[in-house]
Parts: sequence; C-alpha cells; structure tokens
Amino acid sequence: MSADINLSIRKKQEKGFITSSQVHKLRLVALIFLFGVAVLSAGLFLIIAASPLPQLREEEQRASETLKSQQSKFGKYLLLREQLSAIQVLLNTRPDLRKTIEVVFAIIPQGLQVSGIEISEKHISMGVSTASLDAISSFFQSIQDRAVQKVVPTSISTSSIGYSASTGEYSFTITFD
Repeated sequence: MSADINLSIRKKQEKGFITSSQVHKLRLVALIFLFGVAVLSAGLFLIIAASPLPQLREEEQRASETLKSQQSKFGKYLLLREQLSAIQVLLNTRPDLRKTIEVVFAIIPQGLQVSGIEISEKHISMGVSTASLDAISSFFQSIQDRAVQKVVPTSISTSSIGYSASTGEYSFTITFD
C-alpha cells in the first residue's frame, strides 16, 4: 500500500502520460510527414509549372477576344441586314418611275413628239408637242386607260395647251406624280 501512496514515482502503465521515447517517435513521424508534404508540394509546383496550363489560359484568352470581336462583327451584320430589309420595304412602296416611263413612251401616238423630260424623286414631267389635236386626244385617252388599270400613277396633271402659230404645233407639259 505504501507504493500506491507515493505520488512522486510514476508508473509506466499510467494513462495520459507520454514517455520520452514516445515523444521521439512522434517527433520522427511528424518530421517524416513534414518532409513528405514538402516533397509533394515541390513536386506539385513543378508539375503545374511544366504543365500547359499557362498556354491553355492564353489560348482561352485569345478565343475569348476572338469571340468578342466576332460578336461585334455579327452585331454589325445583323444591323446591316435589318437596315437593308427596311430599305427594301421602302423601295417596294415607292413608285417605279422606270416602269411609268416605259408605259408612257409605249402609248405615245404617231405624230406626238416628246420635247423634254424631267425626272425628279417623286414625279416625271414631259414636254409634248404635236400638230394634231387627234394625237393629243388619243394620248390622253391612252393615259386615262392606263391610270384606270393602275399601270401609271393616278395623279396626273397637265399644263395649259399652247399653240404656236409660227410652227403650227400644240404643246403642253404632263406631270405624273
């Protein structure tokens, strides 16, 4: 019982106490783990440095810049396509002056001469002269028929018919709007 009372002597079997040999073993295991972590860290660093990751990042950045450039070009393309379709709608709604001119020249009767023609953005004006009132009547009748058929513009105006005694010709100006 006296051995149990002595508190200064420690027993090896006592729990919670670590002996110096165990401390040395733990220290050795910790140093091995530390060395292993250092070696693995250095190896991982070398693998990352030697890997193509920086090159892949540069390639990704170039691809991103190319996409941004293409996106801008594609946006400009879409804007241009939209503007062209709007222009096409406007061209389809405006009167075809070339067609009007072709129709008018096709219906000019014998003996009627075109002395001048003026084409502007919205209308065509023609100076006409003839020695025959029948040719003028025939011309007006043909124009009226084409206007009813909507082959020529329905808005047509004429100037007063003038007569020149020296040439014996009637002249007037007809305007298609």
